[in-house]
Amino acid sequence: MKLKQLMAICVALFTFSSCLESEDPAFQIVPASAFVYQVTEKAGSDEQPEYNARYMPYFQIYSNYQMSQCLCTSSNGNVVLMSPVSNSQNLMYASSSINYSTEYPAGTYTFSATNTEGEQASYTITISNVEKTLGYINVTELKYENGQITAKWDKVDNATAYAVAIGKSGDLLPLYAKEFETYPESGVNFEFSNETEKLEAGTYKLYVVAYLISNNQLQIMSPSQKYETITIQ
Repeated sequence: MKLKQLMAICVALFTFSSCLESEDPAFQIVPASAFVYQVTEKAGSDEQPEYNARYMPYFQIYSNYQMSQCLCTSSNGNVVLMSPVSNSQNLMYASSSINYSTEYPAGTYTFSATNTEGEQASYTITISNVEKTLGYINVTELKYENGQITAKWDKVDNATAYAVAIGKSGDLLPLYAKEFETYPESGVNFEFSNETEKLEAGTYKLYVVAYLISNNQLQIMSPSQKYETITIQ
C-alpha cells in the first residue's frame, strides 16, 4: 500500500488518529487520506491569461478487518465511488470515480462499510469552505536525464509546500519535498533511484505539485500541467 501517496509531505488534513484502537476488536473504519484535489488550466494568451480551476474530493478509508464494500454519500450531491486499493487485502478503499466541479466541494461525506462477516461501520468527514485556493503552477524547467531530475517553477499563489511527484494511473507519489523558501522562483536537482521508491516497471509522468494547508485541517493539492515522461525498466 502506498500510504504516503499524496500525503507524504504534509500534516494530516483532518484531525484524526491514523491508526485503529488495538484494544477494541470491533469493526472500525478511519480515513487514511482526505483532501481536495485541484486542477488549474491556463487559457488565453500570455499577455491576457485566464485560469480555470476545478475541484474534487479524494478519500482513502482504512479498516481493521477486510471490507466487502465501502460506500460514500455526501450532503452536497457529489458522487464518490469507492474501490479497493490494490494489494491492501481489502483493508483500504479509495476514491475511484469523482466528478470534477467548478464549485469547491464543501459538505459532509459519510462512509459506510461492511466487512466480510456482515458487520457495519461508518465514519463522517466534513470539508469546510476555504477563503483561498491555489494559483496556477508555472513550471519553467522539468527534465529527467541519466537518473537526475531537475525542476524549476515560479511561486504559486497561496502554496505552503511543494513537491516533485511521479504519477501513473491517476496516482501521484511525491519523490522530493521542500518547504518553499526562495521567492519568486525555486527548484530542485536530485538523483532518482527506483531502488528506493520500488516502482513497478512502466511509463510514468513527472510533475511539480503544490499544496495548500489551511488551519492544519484541509489540504488542497494541485499538479502542474507540464510534465516529463519517465520509463522505469
